[in-house]
Amino acid sequence: MKILLFPILLLCFFSACSSDPKSQQNEIRIKEPSQNEIGSSSEVKSNIMISRPSNVLLTGHPEHRLVTVHKLNFNSNGEEASIDGNFSHHSYAEHLVEEYNSWHGHYLPGLEAIYGSGLINVAHYQLKTRQKNNFFERPVLINTLYYPSLYTDTLKNKPIFRNYYLASVYDEDTNRDSTINLKDLRRLYHFDLDGITKTPLIPTNYSVMSSEYDPKNDLFFVFAKLDKNANGQREEDEPVHVFWIDLKRPKPAERLY
Repeated sequence: MKILLFPILLLCFFSACSSDPKSQQNEIRIKEPSQNEIGSSSEVKSNIMISRPSNVLLTGHPEHRLVTVHKLNFNSNGEEASIDGNFSHHSYAEHLVEEYNSWHGHYLPGLEAIYGSGLINVAHYQLKTRQKNNFFERPVLINTLYYPSLYTDTLKNKPIFRNYYLASVYDEDTNRDSTINLKDLRRLYHFDLDGITKTPLIPTNYSVMSSEYDPKNDLFFVFAKLDKNANGQREEDEPVHVFWIDLKRPKPAERLY
């Protein structure tokens, strides 16, 4: 993914639907298909939700580690194949914003950002207390996960530290087609450092579309489409509104436009 960095704003577009057959990885069935709906036992197997851990993410807090969990791929014969790994969003032009910013190529200062096909949950582990928990109670489709960067970034020539996580996800079958996929509304959540307290940052009757970053104020601008007719899916004629979130102290967004 290419990220365009302008003198004031970082513009980023989240991934959209793909015609690639692997787009089936980015869906979760709410109910299993019956034998009348499918043609073979291999199709039954391919629709069973099985997950595997993929990576341990090293956060900027030594006692806090994350494990990404992916949906398991099956081949055409219904045999186990593989899981997809994680990919990072990067920016290599932060010097265009301010000479004294150093973001180590991170997507946002102080936050690393990853994405991956079939990323369905994140597990948190606290090394000191041995506490472990999942971000979500049931599988979701995670579009982008933001977490405190391992290496210290600077903003306005000062070190910047984050003590939270953000996740852009599809977590509900909003359009009632018995599948959670990229056609549903996308939400944006804030999690505390222990990954326990979850707070929606954008109203749930919106679908997150894209974002921009303001380094002068450390604000995150989020573009979201209003589900005006309440049918649980994005439509071209529905209005787009802009919200802002203070990355120093994230809380439910305020509307800018």
